[in-house]
Amino acid sequence: MNNTIQIDIFTDGEESHFLDDIVLPWLERWKHDYSFLGEIKFNTPVNVKTRHGFFMLTPMLRQAFEIRNPDLFFVANINGNAVPLGGIEITAHSPDGSNVEKRYPFLWAGRKYGFSAFIVSPYMKSRANGQTNKLPNRHSERNIDFLQEWDRKKSLIAPLQQILPIKELQDNYSSITSLLGQDLPNLTSLAEYFCNFLAENIKDNSSSTKIPTFVDKMYKLATACKRVTRYTPPSSFIEQGNRWIQIYNTRPDSGHWERGEGQFDSIDGRLMFTLDEAEIKGLTKSLEFWMPQLSKKHAWIIEQAERDHGSKRLRNIVKVLSQYMTVKFSDDLSFDDITLLQSNPRLTLERLDWPSGIFSIIDLLNGEKPTKVARTGLKSPNEYTITEIHKILESTNTYISTHRIYVPDWNLSFVKDILSIPDGSTIIAPRIPKSQIHIWPNNFGQRSVVFAEECTKYQLMAIRQLHRRCFE
Repeated sequence: MNNTIQIDIFTDGEESHFLDDIVLPWLERWKHDYSFLGEIKFNTPVNVKTRHGFFMLTPMLRQAFEIRNPDLFFVANINGNAVPLGGIEITAHSPDGSNVEKRYPFLWAGRKYGFSAFIVSPYMKSRANGQTNKLPNRHSERNIDFLQEWDRKKSLIAPLQQILPIKELQDNYSSITSLLGQDLPNLTSLAEYFCNFLAENIKDNSSSTKIPTFVDKMYKLATACKRVTRYTPPSSFIEQGNRWIQIYNTRPDSGHWERGEGQFDSIDGRLMFTLDEAEIKGLTKSLEFWMPQLSKKHAWIIEQAERDHGSKRLRNIVKVLSQYMTVKFSDDLSFDDITLLQSNPRLTLERLDWPSGIFSIIDLLNGEKPTKVARTGLKSPNEYTITEIHKILESTNTYISTHRIYVPDWNLSFVKDILSIPDGSTIIAPRIPKSQIHIWPNNFGQRSVVFAEECTKYQLMAIRQLHRRCFE
């Protein structure tokens, strides 16, 4: 054959780490083993973060990349057809659950849309405090799940997903080989997998036993990784018969406009991990995702909906995963749901800040000037934002409620605390939706309560600034 197979490269941004480490061994292996299938040519990398680059993807891959952009992705043009070979998500961070789950959406998209997907990471990282993080037991088990799923398909062109610790990202490699009793794969072995996978997509059985041999090595590695760790159940998770409930206890004042994506960190990956658990193992489970401190009318949530969800993680939750599970904000929780939270305080663990109660803004400022507090820590805020935050912070009769609906008797405490402050006061209650108030006095006198769904962006940002002043 004299045809040339064009391979498109898609990257997440201008930089493409490890691209040469994949492409060069791939070319070498192809020349050695598959030149009879034709030549291959890698095209200039395309940045999918640009509009032009994104629309160079096929419609199916656009849907997948809206879930998660991998660092590297390869599409072969075979006989006029765009064949997605798969890609790689790269992280040098600690391989603990949070960092792996942050990138898990790429694996989930690979399963849903039918392409090979790899997360490459260190196997183990040591922190400054002496703590060592290994690839967790549950994630090693998931690698085995993926491999068994691949094996059941009995096809060399079945896509493969793996969380893959690699040699190039490990600091102390000898300690790893000693612990696991075997070597880690390197980028060359991953390049060779893609090379063999491409060959199989062109001609059946052209790669002989190379792909099964790669899979077997992955199975031995995953088994070794699992053997040296112990199972730790997922946090903030509870099972009730066929009902699985995952809690994310994010606060409404956590700095959504500052950190955006960071507010939801790895939670979409955690949910995808759980959904895959049920699907791969054939379990009939109903998954629910609860956010007991966040109203569905939170100003940032509304703003995101109006902007077609610029936050991929929030979009994954409310637009993609809501097809497979039930999403409940604080407004949606039933009496029984709240009772369950009150009976299981481990589900709502959060970083300690203000206890449930009502606090005066004056007291929280503690002598600091509102002008200073309004600006501290914000990166390049516009003057209008600062002015609006300042107006709230300089108020002498504004209070903040930090009551939480999962604290026993919160409603009685909420009403009692409101009635204890002077008439003419305004109480901002960002964690309490009006729909959850079941004990309601005839009136609050001249006091005004701003419930969760009514809080403005600037009220929430002002509370964030006060939290920064008190705790950071």
